[in-house]
Amino acid sequence: MQREIKNIKPCLSCGKLHLRSTCRFRGAKCHKCGKVGHIKTVCRSSNTYVTQNSYNSPNLSSKMESMCLSTFQNTQSHPMKTSTTSSATQASTVFKNEVAELQCELSKTREELNEMREQLIKMEELLHMHRLRLLNAEHTSTRESPAKLFKSRILKKHLMSTTSNVHYYKGNDYRPSVGIILQKMGNRVVKILDIKDHSVHNGHLDKVTINEIIQK
Repeated sequence: MQREIKNIKPCLSCGKLHLRSTCRFRGAKCHKCGKVGHIKTVCRSSNTYVTQNSYNSPNLSSKMESMCLSTFQNTQSHPMKTSTTSSATQASTVFKNEVAELQCELSKTREELNEMREQLIKMEELLHMHRLRLLNAEHTSTRESPAKLFKSRILKKHLMSTTSNVHYYKGNDYRPSVGIILQKMGNRVVKILDIKDHSVHNGHLDKVTINEIIQK
């Protein structure tokens, strides 16, 4: 048993005689160099691990600067606190960078929004000028502008052209035809039989021309 213990080399994590795979300090963090995998008593590093809070503290005096390394190591904070503070500082720097990028993007979007706003203002001015031109335009026949007509509240009467030379009459009368008067329907209406298609329709006496047969 003693021979087996002599063959085992000291553990690199804690310095005791046992296998490193079974050591409980295998995942510990060194207070001297700040690396994970060993403790301070077996550390071979010449660099010292200094936290950001202790290094950048504004209340450091000349007495603290003249203190020895061992006293400084004894007064430094807990390793869990140092890890949390370092991660917090990293997160804060990342957050600041993201905020700066967002500000740059927002400045670009603000410039684009300002340009779009100026374009919309120009479009509204052009539409307003177009409406004014339409209101001030004169009618081709009456020579009056819509602005004057809107002011006088007489629209349809002045805008309609009443001096047209061509008139179109719309009706539902039959085309001219030759027929025989069958019956008198009233004082001015008669029933007519068409000779060509043998259809019967009513006609007004004013539109009927009667061919009288002259007897010799």
